[in-house]
Amino acid sequence: GQCYDGASAMRSSKHGVVKLIQDLEPQAVYTHCYGHALNLAAADTLKQCKIMKDALETTREITKLIKFSPRREGIFRSLKETLPAGSTLGVRVLCPTRWTVRAESICSIIANYEALEMTWDEAISATQDTETKARIQGVAAQMRSFEFFFGSMLGELVLTHTDNLSKTLQHTSMSAAEGQQVTAMTVATLNSVRSDERFDQFWEVVTKKADKLGVNEPRLPRRRKLPRRFDDGLSGGDFMATPKAHFKRCYFEAIDLIINCIQNRFDQPGYRMYHLLETLLLKACKQEELEETLDAVCKFYKDEFHKELLCSQLQTLGVHFQEMEGSVSNAATIFDVKRYFVSLSSGQALLLSQVRQLLQLILVMPATNATSERSFSALRRLKTYLRTTMSQQRLNHLMVMHVHKERTDSLNLKAVLNDFVGESEHRSGIFAKY
Repeated sequence: GQCYDGASAMRSSKHGVVKLIQDLEPQAVYTHCYGHALNLAAADTLKQCKIMKDALETTREITKLIKFSPRREGIFRSLKETLPAGSTLGVRVLCPTRWTVRAESICSIIANYEALEMTWDEAISATQDTETKARIQGVAAQMRSFEFFFGSMLGELVLTHTDNLSKTLQHTSMSAAEGQQVTAMTVATLNSVRSDERFDQFWEVVTKKADKLGVNEPRLPRRRKLPRRFDDGLSGGDFMATPKAHFKRCYFEAIDLIINCIQNRFDQPGYRMYHLLETLLLKACKQEELEETLDAVCKFYKDEFHKELLCSQLQTLGVHFQEMEGSVSNAATIFDVKRYFVSLSSGQALLLSQVRQLLQLILVMPATNATSERSFSALRRLKTYLRTTMSQQRLNHLMVMHVHKERTDSLNLKAVLNDFVGESEHRSGIFAKY
């Protein structure tokens, strides 16, 4: 899941793989996986926003102390059951290589705040190891501080949207154009919470909840003098007058960072060309004006397409697609166009040869490679230490069945069993057919 160094090596402007390929083929389009781009945007935000970074590090330490110790987890569960309005949500482990669990993990800490504080009190007296005891005392002190609680609530607010977007982008039916659209929707949602009115509502919720849980009162951080090399003697430093003003600045900083990071990561030349290709095809299916988009595509691909011929074939596609698909064409997707081409005869496909080439360019550039990367996780689940003698052929077959679960679940098991029994006389003598 982590590709920081790999992505940098790919994109290097002098010696990266992208540069070497584009030197050989200038029309090759580089697109960074949407899932990876969003994960890097969230990581950039957490690095630069100190209050969220500290809250997430403390959250990771809390989940490790609870989930990696059966004794402490047992204490936590027993104490949670004694609370009158205990949360049914357990503590979720914050895994750094999973992109959709940050908000869920923070939410589980907030939901079990009271039970966790009681767990630390009991766990300290039951722990003999001094290092572990110091770690427990550290997270207990952090949970009593308003800075951690505010950072957790802010992290939940921001990361809930990014985690939801990440799950959406990793869907197998997500196209590049749709990926850009759902990303724009998420950015618009984050922009909507960037206002004084929304902060006042957020501040009221946080302070009421903190007071109910016994968290310390909000306070200003200790004033620090500017380093001498930055001190010009003209200003006394940038200090907030009230705790609310200080945390308001943190709130707006986090919102601005996540919006800017997402926009920077998704605004790349490869994305724009990929989007133009899909837009051109979908506009043709809906019989909309496509002259401007067609000019941009033909200008980039130059001799790959004959502009007049492609234009005429796109018009033919629009008319025929409308006849076959009917009202569905108003909400056509790239996968509808793919199914349409699969249903064509060889002569009809030849009539739309330029459009078919356009579709091939779109299909060879996936919006996200998260689906293929899941095979690494599946491999660890299938070939364990108890299955080390599994042959390569059997492993390949199991991997295909595991990755494509929908097709595996739809198999007729009785027919499969009958084929298995009927292939050998020895099996026929042992097993009966269904």
